[in-house]
Amino acid sequence: MGFFRKLGDAIDSTVESVSETAGKVYDYTKENPVKASVGAAVGGVAALAMQAKAQKKNANIKVSPLKPVFEVVVMATMSAGKSTLINALIGQDLLPSSNEACTSRIFKIEDIDEHQGFTARVGGGDWESNPWIDVTTKTLKEMNDSIDDGIVHIQGDIPTINNHDLRLVIYDTPGPNNSQNKQHEQLTKQLLHDGNYGLIIYVLNATQLHVDDDVQLLHDLQQILSEKDDCKDVVFVLNKADALDEELGESIELAVKELTLYLERHGFKSPQILSISSRVALSARNRKNNIQLTRKEDRFLGGILEQIEEGAPFLGDYSTLQETIESHQIESRLQSNNTEQSIESLILYSGVKKLERVLQKSLSNVSDIN
Repeated sequence: MGFFRKLGDAIDSTVESVSETAGKVYDYTKENPVKASVGAAVGGVAALAMQAKAQKKNANIKVSPLKPVFEVVVMATMSAGKSTLINALIGQDLLPSSNEACTSRIFKIEDIDEHQGFTARVGGGDWESNPWIDVTTKTLKEMNDSIDDGIVHIQGDIPTINNHDLRLVIYDTPGPNNSQNKQHEQLTKQLLHDGNYGLIIYVLNATQLHVDDDVQLLHDLQQILSEKDDCKDVVFVLNKADALDEELGESIELAVKELTLYLERHGFKSPQILSISSRVALSARNRKNNIQLTRKEDRFLGGILEQIEEGAPFLGDYSTLQETIESHQIESRLQSNNTEQSIESLILYSGVKKLERVLQKSLSNVSDIN
């Protein structure tokens, strides 16, 4: 039995014992005014015990597992699809995402296996006393827009990642190219300078490469990394690769080659590049979780499935990473019209599974070293 289950059972047992005692005291004192104050006091204790029981479901977020963490920093300029990518890893729409620069503070997502739902609190000040609350995209947007200082700390289970000896912590950083909030750039730089992370995921928009904002952010990143004594791994994610149109002369293969040269010119030797579509992965996982899609997203997935059935290579093939997913894994899933198989094909096509394997391998490698 896990620690948190034992803790919950202990709370239940204590609550039942206190409540039973309070009931006996109440029966004894209700006819005796002299002793009524004693009964009232015990009743108050019982009320507190019941309150503890009501909060039992959050016991697992008030006592963190005694495991070291592996921190991953996700960074990008505006409209690269950074928050959508993290939502795809989480498996649901959670972080606010749009075409606007919506992340105005750092989101810290702590992966806790078997955690029920997602809970969060805003850091800053005496943040340990801030309450944990169940969150949705709406409540996270309110936290994001609030005037409170500090990060938004989120806890929940990222189902595709297993935390054996390490806990995965993902930082969603504010995009620096937001003219309305110049603190974005400083927040991201501060996190990078702290240097406690083991991996950086830099997300680029495949349809908007070589923009000035990326040039500046890449320059800043390279400068910060060059000052570090330890070597930090960086994976460059070419997001929205499915949006490139070969009929217009746009090629994912060519985009990866151009991006390789572009990154090398900025000081990143032999860059690790992975092409993905976070939109495909997130929409497919929403469907897998029986979350109703909009008609637009439904048609979008239908179009991607047609491409796969016509033999289109999946996006993870366009990569400078060593790990690959064999094409027959997709072909074998398309031998029937089974909905579940189609969803898995879409997720494989998106390339996100390959990124998840990079994360899992990073956790395992650090665990072996420790």
